[in-house]
Amino acid sequence: MALRTLSLRIHLRTLLLTALLTLALPLLVDAQQACLFPESDDGHPILVNVTEGALVGSIVVESTFEPADAELLIASINSGNLAQEEYRERFELQTTAKGQFVIRTRKPLSLPPYPSIVEETFLYINLLCNGQQYSVITVRVQSVNDHAPWFYGQIPYRIGVKESAPLGTTFETPILALDWDPAQQYGVTFAIESGNEDGTFELEAAKDIVHNPNALPIEFTGHWTTEQLPPVLRMKLVKPLDYDYGKRKYSLIISAT
Repeated sequence: MALRTLSLRIHLRTLLLTALLTLALPLLVDAQQACLFPESDDGHPILVNVTEGALVGSIVVESTFEPADAELLIASINSGNLAQEEYRERFELQTTAKGQFVIRTRKPLSLPPYPSIVEETFLYINLLCNGQQYSVITVRVQSVNDHAPWFYGQIPYRIGVKESAPLGTTFETPILALDWDPAQQYGVTFAIESGNEDGTFELEAAKDIVHNPNALPIEFTGHWTTEQLPPVLRMKLVKPLDYDYGKRKYSLIISAT
């Protein structure tokens, strides 16, 4: 009788240990993997706004996570409208022992230049916390119109004008300026700032002739629409020339805005 009782107790104890292990193991695993991001309310991502050109090392996001000892990394960064761009290497994540983390820029942050028309993009940052991915941060990168147009070609530009040219004659010039900021259409305007005090010349953009996209500077790649191609800039003679008693050479200062 004593032997049977001993055998029964051992069996029950074995079953009890097995049940406890079976219950405890999943709970322990879940506790290690589950992460919380308190500032991401109801599962909605944290939205932050950043302008392109942010300095390297700028703080983009500063927030908290739980548990404080979780392993937190950037898993991936995806753009909604710039899938071909690689943004993962432009950010870095740092954590502290108190369950805080910051995401900084580690490379220049920019949008594709003209002729791109993308003036903003949303970056969806997926974090890897204890082996699980969480989509808790969205960064909106916006373009700022802070690029002044650049002149291209052989500078200073030179054109020849015959003294006998009648008033109203227009001459095609090699003047070319491009703005790097994304835009739907070409918007650079030109003005003669000095050297034309007597009003001999006027500038006008051709309405029917544009520059060949294959001949534009190699820095500008992508698909050009007709509206984005820079028009040929013309010089119009509005006062008669007199090479005998007047100027034989005009040095014009031209601006592009």
